[in-house]
Amino acid sequence: MISKLTVRSRLLIVLAVPLLALSALTAVYLRTELNTRSDAINDRALAQSAADLSQAGNALRQEQILGVGMMISGDAAVSDRLSTARTETDRALAATVTSLGTVDIADPSGQVQRLVGRYGEMISNLPSTRAEVDAADPSEVVTVLDDYDVAIDLVGELLSTVSGATSTALNLNNHLVLDRALSAVNGQMA
Repeated sequence: MISKLTVRSRLLIVLAVPLLALSALTAVYLRTELNTRSDAINDRALAQSAADLSQAGNALRQEQILGVGMMISGDAAVSDRLSTARTETDRALAATVTSLGTVDIADPSGQVQRLVGRYGEMISNLPSTRAEVDAADPSEVVTVLDDYDVAIDLVGELLSTVSGATSTALNLNNHLVLDRALSAVNGQMA
């Protein structure tokens, strides 16, 4: 069949087939590069989320310490520092919510979504904890400490989970990353 073609047609086939093959390989290569870039952007967003969560945990701890200090002492200087700490906590919590919204984590079990949901509830409940602090009833110190501890533990759990996630291919179905990390550390210590 090729022998019946003109020289011009044969030349066109000889040039077109390699160009088509090169185009197909280029498309595959570009697709791979775009996926790699997308994964790198997601990994950077994960790292930012982890940093924001760490900052939120630190800010909550600082607010807890100053809040309890104000409840016990009633000192105006502590109250001013508490106001500054609350502003920092609010900023850190808002940054965390924003950064978590930009991350794509493979979450077939729904664990991350549940933690993010609980995180949102914690943020919603924070004003009631702050109201208890502002009431300055020393008999409520233990309750306030517990409320802040629950919030800080939730931030730590979410931080551990996000810190262990490195790409959308990670399967968080089995256990929290913290559980796996602790079992690995215990295995090394034994």
